[in-house]
Amino acid sequence: MTTGEDPRFTRFQPVPYTSLNSRGKENRNFAKVSAVLCDYGFATVRLSDDYRGADFLAIHPDGTILRCQLKGRISIAKKYLEAEDLWIVFPAPNRNEGDAFYVVPHDVLVAIIGETTPALESAFWKDSGSWSTARPSKKILDALAPFLYEPVRIDRFTWQPGDFEIIGTDRKRYIIDEDGKRKLAPSEPQRSDD
Repeated sequence: MTTGEDPRFTRFQPVPYTSLNSRGKENRNFAKVSAVLCDYGFATVRLSDDYRGADFLAIHPDGTILRCQLKGRISIAKKYLEAEDLWIVFPAPNRNEGDAFYVVPHDVLVAIIGETTPALESAFWKDSGSWSTARPSKKILDALAPFLYEPVRIDRFTWQPGDFEIIGTDRKRYIIDEDGKRKLAPSEPQRSDD
């Protein structure tokens, strides 16, 4: 049996975000934000139960630990005001799914919402203690710009002449020159054994 005939090698199809239930969306967002934060040196640890408001921890090699509450959209809540150093993490709207995330301290996010909207004066905030929107204004997004984390794009095919060395079948060293042609590499200087 070849791999093409084996049902285990059937190509999986992408699953639209909108077709997922709320737990599926949270799982997907966690996987996506973990990949983005990894580009910035963070390792993420999912918590089985909220720890002081956090769904997961983002741990940086410099010792920084962010306690993160993962949301599907920009959200604030009075209950999080008591949680010290809690970061709200949510996908950037108007981007490809999971392509970029905001990672914002909750108290800073509340201040931004207070400065850019009348939300904190609304009866809804006062009564329910929470506020969210899937469509934040340009004013909010501009204020959130310093907290946007996007995947680091690496062009793996960028090179400069001389970057690559090739060992030919003749066992000689070659480089690729400015014209893209193979040429004999300059010989290494001889080391003296003084």
